[in-house]
Amino acid sequence: MPMHQLDLRVRKILETLRALRVRSAAPLANIEILSSPDGSWESFANGAEWGQTRKENWTWFRFSVHIPHDFPPGDAALRVLTGREGNWEAVHPQFLAYLDGREEQAFDTRHHEMRLPDASPGRSYTVRLEAYAHAESHGMPPVPPRLQVDLLCLCPETDALYYDLFVPWEAATLLPEGSRERERLLYALSDAVNLLDLRAPYTPAFLDSVEQARRFLRESLYAPLQGREPEAIATCVGHSHIDVAWLWDIEQTRHKAARTFSTMLKLMERYPEFTFMSSQAQLYQFVKEDHPALYARIREAIRRGQWEPEGGMWVEADCNLISGESIVRQLLYGNEFFQTEFGHRCRILWLPDVFGYSAALPQILKKSGIKYFFTSKLSWSEFNLFPYDTFVWRGIDGSEVLTHFTPSRDYCGGGTYEKHEDLQHFTTYNALLSPNQIKGGWQRFQQKGLDNQFLVSYGYGDGGGGPTEEMLENARRLTASLPGVPAVRQDFAGAFFEGLAKRVMNDRRLPKWSGELYLEYHRGTYTAMARNKRSNRKLEILLREVELWCEYAREELGTAYPQEALRALWHQALTLQFHDILPGSSIQKVYEDSKSTYARLFEQAEALLGTAQRALTQEDSESLTLWNSLSRSRDDVVRFAAPEGVTALADAQGHQFPVQRLSDGSCVAFVQGLAPLSAVTLRFVRGPLQPFEALADASGFDTPLFCGRFDENMRIVSLIDRRTGRETVQPGHALNRLVVYDNRPHRYDAWDVNIYYPEKQWTLEHPESVEIVEQGPVLTAVRVRHRFGTSSIVQDMVFYHDLARIDFQTTVSWREAHGLLKAHFPVDVFCDSATFDIQYGNVRRPTHRNTSWDAARFEVCAHKWMDISEPGFGVAVLNDCKYGCSVHDNDMALTLLKSSTYPNPTADQEQHVFTYALCPHPGDWRSARVPDEAYALNIPVRTVAGRLRAGMPPASYARVNQPNIIIECVKAALHGEGGILRLYECYGMRCQATLTLARRPSCVRRISLMEEDGEVLETAENRVVLEVKPYEIVSLRIL
Repeated sequence: MPMHQLDLRVRKILETLRALRVRSAAPLANIEILSSPDGSWESFANGAEWGQTRKENWTWFRFSVHIPHDFPPGDAALRVLTGREGNWEAVHPQFLAYLDGREEQAFDTRHHEMRLPDASPGRSYTVRLEAYAHAESHGMPPVPPRLQVDLLCLCPETDALYYDLFVPWEAATLLPEGSRERERLLYALSDAVNLLDLRAPYTPAFLDSVEQARRFLRESLYAPLQGREPEAIATCVGHSHIDVAWLWDIEQTRHKAARTFSTMLKLMERYPEFTFMSSQAQLYQFVKEDHPALYARIREAIRRGQWEPEGGMWVEADCNLISGESIVRQLLYGNEFFQTEFGHRCRILWLPDVFGYSAALPQILKKSGIKYFFTSKLSWSEFNLFPYDTFVWRGIDGSEVLTHFTPSRDYCGGGTYEKHEDLQHFTTYNALLSPNQIKGGWQRFQQKGLDNQFLVSYGYGDGGGGPTEEMLENARRLTASLPGVPAVRQDFAGAFFEGLAKRVMNDRRLPKWSGELYLEYHRGTYTAMARNKRSNRKLEILLREVELWCEYAREELGTAYPQEALRALWHQALTLQFHDILPGSSIQKVYEDSKSTYARLFEQAEALLGTAQRALTQEDSESLTLWNSLSRSRDDVVRFAAPEGVTALADAQGHQFPVQRLSDGSCVAFVQGLAPLSAVTLRFVRGPLQPFEALADASGFDTPLFCGRFDENMRIVSLIDRRTGRETVQPGHALNRLVVYDNRPHRYDAWDVNIYYPEKQWTLEHPESVEIVEQGPVLTAVRVRHRFGTSSIVQDMVFYHDLARIDFQTTVSWREAHGLLKAHFPVDVFCDSATFDIQYGNVRRPTHRNTSWDAARFEVCAHKWMDISEPGFGVAVLNDCKYGCSVHDNDMALTLLKSSTYPNPTADQEQHVFTYALCPHPGDWRSARVPDEAYALNIPVRTVAGRLRAGMPPASYARVNQPNIIIECVKAALHGEGGILRLYECYGMRCQATLTLARRPSCVRRISLMEEDGEVLETAENRVVLEVKPYEIVSLRIL
């Protein structure tokens, strides 16, 4: 007999058994729907439509279930169908079922049935369904949902036989045709089928034949395989990736968490071997607030060893865009929650879906007690296949972390239910736990000679859902070592990594990857939804200010440090850093909500800062207090409000700084000698205005530091640095060339900038107007108005008398779709690499396209600055809220806006305000102190009317004597006593640094980023000497 005929025979029997699993189905007739918010209920026809519009998205259903006295033998279950079964569960109807008042489980397009506990004839239950229709179509054909509720009688014997047959059958179909193992499996399955008597389903003869077939398979197929040494082992942990927002808002995520978690607890009741892992402290916090009884059951599941709280962070945050301090706080507040609530210290950074990983992460993880890193996203890279799945990842400082990429994917077919077209460039954190995917993972695993074990994160995800009964039934049978399929072991992710470390860490063949883990995909997320990125940067900086001056006030005046208020602010700020919110890839509603949330957070943070600064000052109408939160002394332009007639500011030594009044009524002055991390009071001076010469006009500019010319389009065609005599502009080109590119990604609109984006472009030319809007002893500003389509771009080019940079203060009213706006700076500097600011340091990237790896980095992420230098001269581009950029040869380009239309049809079509700056400099970026220039642009000197309170010491809170050391954070300890000071080395240069404190401390300790005490440092009076390694982060507790 041809073997494919046996294959078809088994396939047909599987279809038959699947149909026989339901002995009876009785539709319920007593369903009611909540028809109005006032609590009115009305009858609902079983199978009818509901929730067709957004206004009807949310509703409740209620009904009772009665087990009739003639209920046939079997398991009683409730089935809920909506007509959308088989579709992606994330954006289709979902329900949270309350059974006799308890959150029992969810229903969605993957979870249709709920077993009724202790069902017996005459038993009754009350059921309420919290229902969400998900009326938004998101480009999908709108199908009105229905609600069909049936009482099922299931045949567990038939169900069990189905899986006994299905698992080895699918394993057999994956073996080569004609192979001995394939044929032997099919013969065994056919022999088992021969024992079945399907003539009279559910009769004693039928059930006896089912048991005979199951016994045959146990004894003849599974038992011999159990004793066989598996070629490979797949450690499988149940998981459900829940995006905190994406195609739904944060409010919906609160419900997704409760739905998913309740379903997992329900499965644990039936499958005691089932282990589930869930990350993101914020999700647990949602459930704790909204469903305390459900939360108590989660804690019990953790205690009995079925549920693993892991992952490290408050949310699975974007790791390209957020600051280094934000990464630390993600881990600090995440670990605080896991430790406080569950007594668990996280050891894994779990980020399966984040769009690339900063080279600063390994050190942050190591200093946070995180030993392992897990992801799958780099497999999505579109050009180069990442060469390793298990490796050591080395960061910019040399710190190392053991890393594992899950290789899960189909062995053959469409990748997963996500139907990715390229199996080689795709793995999933939403694995299905089937022979096809387990074997596919082993096939994809690239280091079979190093190790034979890999981690599988299985369960429906992105919008929640999690594992299903089918997956857990498969898992029970996959513990046997089926031919060609790794054996499955259910365990926690932590146990897998601990075993992995023991197996490979001393193996000389364990590879290392140094530097960033750059995702060759989703490059548009560096720029999309610019408003959110600006708000995040500004809030990070504001929180830094709040913590510093609140701690300053605590130490100087004994005022209470607002720990709880700051914790609440940080929690909300961290939530908005989720990897589909901050990158700009969520629906419009998410950004409407984030706009109001950020406004509230700014208001609350400003109030805390104002309280601290008012405590440190007193009223004086003739004085102004300046607050320098940088760790470096600075000479800078300060903006403030002053009474009419004020022409200068004077310090205590009598030095005067001329004041220029701007067109909006505010004032500016170039103030020198501002001490680091300190405040100083200056007096208002009235007198004659000092004479000045305009620094620029419509033809060019001439300052003490630069001179140059504009072309007819107001681009800079010549820029001479007077300190070196160097021409900055590449011959035949112009600086600040604004270009709009037609950006229409072929797949992921909000996420992507494709390599072909330069093919269609428009250069902004012929400005509508040019005018001098500011001129005085401090600065001259030239305003240029551009029009593009229905959008306007207004730039004030600001030329300073004393600052070595040119600012481009920009206001854009953007109304274009699919427009990518860039500012180009082709400079006359020879280099083959550029330097880019990242968290707690910087990285160098090639500016050429020699290899496919180089070419793939046509758009990259930088924080406050990027620089290209040759010996003796260089140019930096600074910014106050941008991230996307590119450097090709010697053309530096800052990406300003990216307006996509999916999933947010009006993304970036609004008003934008931002500043970027051009900073030519003698020497390289280190000798020019480019990091300090970028900090100064991002963190301006703050001013408060009045003078410092009497008796306030003039000394800096702290200062450091090395130019390559930046103090990034000063705050009160989260737990325990003392203040926390964090600094880092920014030049990649080892040094000995002396930290001088305002007061003599009783004790200074090195601590971890999680604020765990380490060694006590020697102090001499108020000084501490530190040995700092390249790019090292140093955290201190000061008592």
